[in-house]
Amino acid sequence: MAFKQIVALVRTSSLELVKERLGLEGVKAATVSPVEGIGLHSVLSAASYFGALVSHSRLDIYADESTVARIVDAILEAGHTGEPGDGLVAVLPVEQAYQIRTRQPLTADSL
Repeated sequence: MAFKQIVALVRTSSLELVKERLGLEGVKAATVSPVEGIGLHSVLSAASYFGALVSHSRLDIYADESTVARIVDAILEAGHTGEPGDGLVAVLPVEQAYQIRTRQPLTADSL
């Protein structure tokens, strides 16, 4: 079974709606972290770049490959405002993943 890591950077103001949608899609586990950054929409000079960081929330989700499209669609729909700074979603391959407690490889049943 193939796994993917979904990394989403979303507006903190959209986080609750994104989490609700992920719950409706059956996502049972995710890591949420506060992050700061600045994206492509910025027109700041290099000198002011780090003085104008914007707060967002980062979600890390490990998912079976067969569920990735639904999860990405849910994040895109729930996080969309149409304004610059909505964030991004990246899907990354996962070569290996293990549960520390059991020392066993990650399976679809453990997600």
